[in-house]
Amino acid sequence: MVASYPDINLLNPTLVATRADISVFVYQTLVYLQEAEKVDSNYLVSPSFSIVKEYDIICFGDEVSGVLSLVCASREYYRRTGKYPRSLLLFKGNSQLGIGGHLVRGGLSYLDRSAVPISIRQQYDLDTFGDSPAIYQEFLQRSGVYQIALNPQDANITLRQMLQEIRADILSNAEIKSVIKDGKKITGIKLTRSETYTAKQFIDCTVNAELAQFAGVKKLKGFETFGLPDSELSVTLTFETKGLTVDKLKRIEYEYLEGFTDTANTQFQNLINIAAGNNAEFADYLRKNLIDENENLKTM
Repeated sequence: MVASYPDINLLNPTLVATRADISVFVYQTLVYLQEAEKVDSNYLVSPSFSIVKEYDIICFGDEVSGVLSLVCASREYYRRTGKYPRSLLLFKGNSQLGIGGHLVRGGLSYLDRSAVPISIRQQYDLDTFGDSPAIYQEFLQRSGVYQIALNPQDANITLRQMLQEIRADILSNAEIKSVIKDGKKITGIKLTRSETYTAKQFIDCTVNAELAQFAGVKKLKGFETFGLPDSELSVTLTFETKGLTVDKLKRIEYEYLEGFTDTANTQFQNLINIAAGNNAEFADYLRKNLIDENENLKTM
């Protein structure tokens, strides 16, 4: 939090602080509390020692399923011991833009498919989904979901409240430098800013299991943790719209489908190649999957 101008190696604690000095101290405190963006400066004093913090549970990534998993684990710990575990939500994104991964920072919302009425499921021959977990239902209720649409801002507030209730710490803008392992188990994470966070248990809640891949440890997908590898949450990502009619959406969708399936359309082929990770074989698979057996475009 300390800045020393004009000589970073010389502190003057007996001098009267200027308005600029106080402004820097206040701003650096806000940075430390994740309430302001860090501004690089040659006059910021960086400690030469490493900071080590110990936790019981660390959740890396802030996708909704991971945050709720951390909440459930902490509540169960409290039920058994009468106290909450030391827990940390650690993620790469900016907490100022919200907690909730794709849902919040991506401006998306979760559609609970299990809430689709049975008459509509039968009419359109849709699969039947199981009931959502109780923790997810609580999240929806506390976020003020009336039927299916979820407001990202309300979701952010709800997740923060739930984390506050279990006394979890939150640290964003985290970049992993290295991991500490005991055999095949992760025991700590070292960040690029000379901080180390250790824990007894880790929850990897990034979209692509970034922590597990970085550490080279086994990753269990979703309900595979409980021995159900083919099961998943009954939710789908949906995008937030305003002033968009169904007819206009249909026209836009058709234009995109035409572009993605037209190999001569350079702009759309660049986009589909990015989506395929520049894997030509996978890009071709995506293109073919947009057309049905009768050579018609697959529209919603």
